[in-house]
Amino acid sequence: MDRSILLPLLFVFGPVSATPSITEASPAIFIMQVTSNLSCETLDIELISRADNTHENIRFESSAYSAVELPSGAYEFGDVICMNKENAQTLDLLNDKIAPINLTAGQAYYAGRLIFQEVVEVEANGSPNVLSNCPRIISRARGESSNACHDGIGVDTLAQTSKAVNVYLPEVKDEDIALVREALFATESQLLYLPLKL
Repeated sequence: MDRSILLPLLFVFGPVSATPSITEASPAIFIMQVTSNLSCETLDIELISRADNTHENIRFESSAYSAVELPSGAYEFGDVICMNKENAQTLDLLNDKIAPINLTAGQAYYAGRLIFQEVVEVEANGSPNVLSNCPRIISRARGESSNACHDGIGVDTLAQTSKAVNVYLPEVKDEDIALVREALFATESQLLYLPLKL
């Protein structure tokens, strides 16, 4: 492998997850871009080898780009793991949704961008249950009863909401690929575009 692009890769993306020894065959380098509003301190995307079912993660921290070194072979996308100081949330967003990718030893690949967007959905029919046996409140001043229900803060009649995460695979234009190659000082043959497919 032409290792001339490895130095700018490390500069832009930080250390890759595996460093091969001199006796091992040169690995493939897999590069992705991620945009997210999930508020993760680190976001991992599992890549599962179809040969031996081993798992490697491509990790996104402070940069929108990340790279990982992988042995040659076919890989499937696994879970997305959003990690914060308090907890780690595992999301089944990519399993069986993106076609497997094939990587060749000694080659670098750019796979484009994934967008993870958390949205709040309003449940139209999610109004709170109303009990028919609410106690009547009698005003001490007037001695009049009221049919209103009181729990100290009032009845929450707002529609129920739920959170969902949508994943988008935007089109990658030629100029986008050219910018990545320019940033890595890589030629078209050194950094191949490997589009992700549904």
